[in-house]
Amino acid sequence: FFSFVVLTTSLPASVVPAVQALAALEAKSDYAGAVKALAGSNQRGVNARAGYEIAKIYEFCGVFWGPKTKADWLQLYQKTVAANDPARSTRMALADRRYSQCNVLMQGPDIYKERMRWLTIAAEQGDLPAKLVLHQESGLAGANKDAFAVDLKLAMDSDDPVVVWELSRSLRLANLMWEDLSKKPWPGKELDGLRAVYQLAACDLGYPCGGGSTLIEGFCIRGTCTASSYQTWLPSFLEPLQLKVVQAELPRVLKAIRKKRGASLIFKS
Repeated sequence: FFSFVVLTTSLPASVVPAVQALAALEAKSDYAGAVKALAGSNQRGVNARAGYEIAKIYEFCGVFWGPKTKADWLQLYQKTVAANDPARSTRMALADRRYSQCNVLMQGPDIYKERMRWLTIAAEQGDLPAKLVLHQESGLAGANKDAFAVDLKLAMDSDDPVVVWELSRSLRLANLMWEDLSKKPWPGKELDGLRAVYQLAACDLGYPCGGGSTLIEGFCIRGTCTASSYQTWLPSFLEPLQLKVVQAELPRVLKAIRKKRGASLIFKS
C-alpha cells in the first residue's frame, strides 16, 4: 500500500501554520490547558481557527469517553487492543492519559454544548472547517443549501489539509442534495471511495493520520487496533477493487488540490 509521508517544509507556505497548529493540538496532554490557551488566542484575535480546534478536543472527549466511567472504558479498550499488538502498552498509556485529561474537561461545562458554541464562534469568524462541520450536523432538513454549495466549492479549491479532511466528511451531505448541485448522485460504494480519496489527500497534505493521532486511537476504541495509520486502516474498510480505484484517483485529486482546482473534479458545467 502507499506510504504518504510529507514534511511541513514541503508544503505550501499558506498551509504550514494550519498543519503545525493541528499537530500541536494532537500532542497536547493537558486538554483543559489547551482549551484555555486556545480560547485566549481567539479572544486576542491571533488564531481564527481556535474555536474549531477547541471543538475537536470536545468532540474527541465526548464521542469516545463521555458516556463511560473509567472502568467501563478500560474494559472496552482492553478488549479491542489486540494481544499481539506491539504498540499495546504505548497505546494503553496514551489512551489512559487522554481519558484522564478528558475527564478533567467533563467536570466543567457541558462538553457537547461547549463544542457547538465554539464551532459557531469559529464559523462566524469565517473558519471554513467549522462551517463545514455545522453544515454536516444540520443535515439535509436543516441545511442552507445555497450557503453549503458556496462553502463546498471553497473547500474543493483549498489546499489546507484541515479543510480537505472536513470536505471529505461533507460529501455525504453533498450527495443527499446532489440534484440541487446539478450532479447525478453517487452510489454508496462510490461515495465511500470518493471520501477515502479526499481523506488520503488530507493525510498526504499533512493532516495527522499516523500512530498516536486521535484519528487512529478512535479506530482502536471502535475495535480496529492493528492499523498504524489511516493508510493502513483503509484496506479494512474498502473492498479490494474500491481500494485500487482510490489509489488510481489519488494523484489526480492531489494535483487538482495543489493547483487549487479541486472543484473542477466535482462541479462540472
